[in-house]
Amino acid sequence: MTPRCCRRGARRVRQRTGRQTVSAGTRGEKKKRDVTVSIMWKDGFDFGFDPAACTDCPSHCYRGKSGRVWLSQQEIFQICSFLNMNPIDFIQTYLMRMENRLSIKERHSGHDFECVFLEGSQKKCSIYAVRPDQYRRFPFWDYFRKHTDQAVKECPGVRG
Repeated sequence: MTPRCCRRGARRVRQRTGRQTVSAGTRGEKKKRDVTVSIMWKDGFDFGFDPAACTDCPSHCYRGKSGRVWLSQQEIFQICSFLNMNPIDFIQTYLMRMENRLSIKERHSGHDFECVFLEGSQKKCSIYAVRPDQYRRFPFWDYFRKHTDQAVKECPGVRG
């Protein structure tokens, strides 16, 4: 498998594509089928990321300990356009001002915090198509460079 480079925003990511055989079937039957596995790698990280894992994941990247998701002005306008919402109403409803910046509000959920844009029992992101860059970069955050074990624990798509 030869890595192929691709440009994603301001980050450089290597992507390896390969084939993996998985078992699939019903009522105990085992049928073999090939699926394509595409792992993204970023320089400086000891792990890769399989974006296909997001399909079945209950959005671990959007919940857990309290944190800040900072938004740029451009991201605010993109989300407002996607939601067909006035920026002033959007800011008052979904954002909080901290340290002279704007961050997405969180809601307390049991013993965790979660993004206000998670919806439904599956906890899927309602603004996924226009999610902020900080979410798009997950799990390639600076914190996880030194805490790979935490990345593995938080994200089922992380591959060591």
